[in-house]
Amino acid sequence: MNDRMKISVLVGGMASEKQKRILKKCPEIIVATPGRLWEMIEEGESHLSQISNIRYLVIDETDRMVEKGHFAELTKILDLINGNFQIKVVKTKQKLEKLINLIGMKDPKIIDITKKTVLVDTLTETQLMCSNEQKDYYLYYFLIMHPGRTLVFCNSKDCVRRLRSILELLECHPLPLHASMHQRQRLKNLERFEQSEHGILLSTDVAARGLDIKGIEHVIHFQVPRTAETYVHRSGRTARAENEGLSLLLIEPQDGVHYKRICKTLNKEQSIPTFPIDHKIFKLVKDRVTLAHIDDNLLNDMGEQREQAAKSREIKALKKQLKFMLSKPITSQMFTGSFPTKSGKLIDRIFSFLRKL
Repeated sequence: MNDRMKISVLVGGMASEKQKRILKKCPEIIVATPGRLWEMIEEGESHLSQISNIRYLVIDETDRMVEKGHFAELTKILDLINGNFQIKVVKTKQKLEKLINLIGMKDPKIIDITKKTVLVDTLTETQLMCSNEQKDYYLYYFLIMHPGRTLVFCNSKDCVRRLRSILELLECHPLPLHASMHQRQRLKNLERFEQSEHGILLSTDVAARGLDIKGIEHVIHFQVPRTAETYVHRSGRTARAENEGLSLLLIEPQDGVHYKRICKTLNKEQSIPTFPIDHKIFKLVKDRVTLAHIDDNLLNDMGEQREQAAKSREIKALKKQLKFMLSKPITSQMFTGSFPTKSGKLIDRIFSFLRKL
């Protein structure tokens, strides 16, 4: 590639004026989200006036991009490039043909690099069956027992916000990521996560695709994804570039149907292995998280004005008690909290050692 070749990035949530100035330099390559690219085209940016003459078009995550009801701007862009091509709703089995026609390909060559197992061999998949109330305990247990760069997925923004509040009280200092955040704050949190060896990122599925942060060791599905495709994309944030990684599914009873569907779709003949827990340590973990819950409940229900002073004193006392608990180590200093995988397998000796503590 020519060293002087210019590349421009156009994304929403960032100052459009700065991106317009970059376009005036006539970059040969533009990497863009459909929304911002179409916005620039509509505003008559001169460098985009000949977009129908582009030589190469690369669409990442094409299957999601052209789903009905998503990314309408991409349809308009393809419409412009291909001469008012009209999209038709087709069945799932015709999806590949639809994509080829939509993009306007001629004599397409299809190369299928999908492995039978879908997920890479260096990924260790695990699960824990638990009640909804127990999820917080297991999440905190994992975070303190196995420190490392960890990405926690939730199905909603409310879940991200709730977990952030609890984990802050537990001095885990998580970073949130969801669609309602400004782009600048999203990028800032991603940068801080990437720079922290033991960073914790709480995210909705905005991070399930397109996120390529090196060294993510753990992916925790705090809430079971609704499709096998989402499970694969979430889990794929770890075990990248031949590195090892671990994913943990926290499954409450009502999510059993989604879990079974994931296993069936991914052709898993056996259930995903259960993640081992040291119950002696888990009891200490539960005490801490329970205190954090009490504090949270009091903050949300202060009652009448005459009760506020008493409850404020109670909150203060509970925080002091929690702080004292957090000052005491849960595990032996001999235990390193090593990443519990080796060549895609759980290391049994780590958990055998834990049971002796």
